[in-house]
Amino acid sequence: MSESSSTNLNWAASDKLKDSGNYTTWKNLVKQALINADVYEYVLGEDTGKEPDTKDATYSGTSTYGKWLKGNAKAYTILHRTCGTEAMRTIKSTDKASTAWTLLKDRYEGKGFFLMDQCVAEFEALSFEKTRDVASFNALFKDIKVKIDDTGLKIPISYYIMKYLRWIAPAFPTWAERQRSSLRDTDTTKDPLKDDKLDKMMADLLDENRAITIQDENASTISLYGNRPQYQKGKSNSNSQKRPNTQQRGGQLDKYCTHCKRNGHLDSNCYIKHPEKREEYMRQRNAKGGNENRPSKPKPHVLVAHHIQGLKHSDWILDTGASHHMCNDRTMFDEYKTNTNPANTIVTAGSYTRAEGYGSVTLTAIQSNNSTVTVTLKDVFHMPSLEVNLLSGPTIKRKGIYIDGKTETLRYSHNDHEICKFQSLHSAMRICTILTGRAMTAAAQSIDVWHRRLGHIGLDNVRKTAQITKGIEIGPKYGPKIEKPACKPCIISKAVRTQSKQPQQRCEHAFDKLHVDLLGPITPTGYDGSNWAMIKTDDASRARWLSTFRKKGDAKIYIQDFITAIHTQYGKYPKSLRLDNGTEYGGNQFKQFCRERGISLEPTVPYTPEQDGVAERANRTILDRCRTLINALAENEDDEDP
Repeated sequence: MSESSSTNLNWAASDKLKDSGNYTTWKNLVKQALINADVYEYVLGEDTGKEPDTKDATYSGTSTYGKWLKGNAKAYTILHRTCGTEAMRTIKSTDKASTAWTLLKDRYEGKGFFLMDQCVAEFEALSFEKTRDVASFNALFKDIKVKIDDTGLKIPISYYIMKYLRWIAPAFPTWAERQRSSLRDTDTTKDPLKDDKLDKMMADLLDENRAITIQDENASTISLYGNRPQYQKGKSNSNSQKRPNTQQRGGQLDKYCTHCKRNGHLDSNCYIKHPEKREEYMRQRNAKGGNENRPSKPKPHVLVAHHIQGLKHSDWILDTGASHHMCNDRTMFDEYKTNTNPANTIVTAGSYTRAEGYGSVTLTAIQSNNSTVTVTLKDVFHMPSLEVNLLSGPTIKRKGIYIDGKTETLRYSHNDHEICKFQSLHSAMRICTILTGRAMTAAAQSIDVWHRRLGHIGLDNVRKTAQITKGIEIGPKYGPKIEKPACKPCIISKAVRTQSKQPQQRCEHAFDKLHVDLLGPITPTGYDGSNWAMIKTDDASRARWLSTFRKKGDAKIYIQDFITAIHTQYGKYPKSLRLDNGTEYGGNQFKQFCRERGISLEPTVPYTPEQDGVAERANRTILDRCRTLINALAENEDDEDP
């Protein structure tokens, strides 16, 4: 920094040192001025700012003493020009910057109780509105906390946390309420709050603000309801009259040129202010490909609001940043169309999703005199994921409706007539409504509707539920004394398999019917390597034949051999065979084999073993005896005389 700029100290009278009330602020400002002038060491009396022991009578600017004289004079001048009348008298008796700095510190910095009171007053004067930047506010908060701790004043960490949440809440209401809820669930008697709790809370707010900033950069239409800081219209975020080169907006640092009054660049890069930079600017712009390579305009979407304590799922919230009206309840729509437009994209929890549909919604709003008025909203998005319903501020503004904050009402711009009133709740504006006529009659439905809504429970249970539950009203159709016709989905889904308890009629002659069933794989393996068995049972005599084999596919060989053996031994073929639909019997080849010999097949329904109870009973009888023999053998292994 040049000498002329470093000594340009035309401060306002309010910024100059007057008394102990503004000493801390003055100290921080003058410290920066001294550092910029490269003479801060001279007020501290350290390093190059320390007065040399040997003095040069010639006062040469190149000598050590001459350099010190020059730096000391510059530092003293800065101190003198930034002091008020009373402070000037304090340092009038000395010409050394370090001595003047010490005199001012001893007089105005204060000690003991006075210093405690000064630090506490500075702490109470904190406000997030003055900084509008999370990182800057956190740094300022920590700096004042350290000063208070250095005075020896013992303030519990819980007090710092409460004050921090109180100052942050107007700009970040959802985040502050979430932190309060977390603290309410903490038992401080068993788990006292620690100093790192405040640090973690500050870091969490920085992450929250950073996430909002990233979403804002990608959004074309954004809902302001949620964690976005709320700015007051017509009020500047800075005490200075000129707009600075960088302006804080919701924690986002935007570049702004004070020369051409445009965003996106600073004064130092403005080619209007610096014509020699225009050629470089055009070269960089052409290198990027102009408009051809620019990213496409993002799809319209909305930052979905988080939950705020006190709001219900059915509430309508006036949102001055929502691009469309949005409703989370499908039953409130009078007209409804399924959304097929991929452009209607919504951002929910960081991921894109489309509105499920859109249509019109009718509300019965309440006015200031408690009278009601019917309001119909057009082009309402159906968003089931929303915590609350949103009434779009820009949309009603285009309809000639404005928000009257003094009376908390919505009014027409052309005649100032009231439409409805709203209620301020935390940072939200809740529209005062009652259930619409459509919503009120939605509960009075026929019993078949409630039967389907309640998961197809029985009609008696539907009536019992309506008696003990509020909001369920059964209409006249199929009422308490009229039974509802059979429900087809219930008949199909709740059907159970019934079994006949009547014994099957036996055949009169042997081999009129054979029951065939396959068993396996059986463990342990037989002595001949067999793992499968086939049991054939005669329906008339209940005589049984058993065949064993190694592979399941060998069943077709053994069943054909058995039929041939019957014909050879008894001179007849079985009249019918009852067996399952397994392909192990040979499939079409086995059917052709039976057809040529006049044997009819009676296949059972798949997974219905009760249709061939004779075969299943034979299986059980034989397997029970086999298990008994195996267990008896194991039991008698140690006996001398089994």
